[in-house]
Amino acid sequence: MKLNFILLYILLLFNTIAYTQKHDFKWLMGYSFADNPYDTGWGCAIMDFDTPDGNPIFYEEKYKRIDFNRSGANICDRLGNYLFASNGGYIEGPNDSLMFNGDDLGTILNTRN
Repeated sequence: MKLNFILLYILLLFNTIAYTQKHDFKWLMGYSFADNPYDTGWGCAIMDFDTPDGNPIFYEEKYKRIDFNRSGANICDRLGNYLFASNGGYIEGPNDSLMFNGDDLGTILNTRN
């Protein structure tokens, strides 16, 4: 009986490890290009975990208009495709534009430029 519980535990442990959702596979951080458009080091950095080996790749997007200097949330679909990001005051869609009813959500410190 004890062996059955141990085998069941091991089976459930491996089942949990084998299946992952990709809702957080892209992490956005950094600052809006509008803050300093002439500085080449300024912009939004992205960590993308949707790679075959699981090691993230890093790249930047210069033209995002959202700041992540205080808070941030990024949502992807179950396949790891970027859907939207929020900084607590503004929600930006995948085409780098304001989502419907995505403004005036938080304090002035977190809003779009």
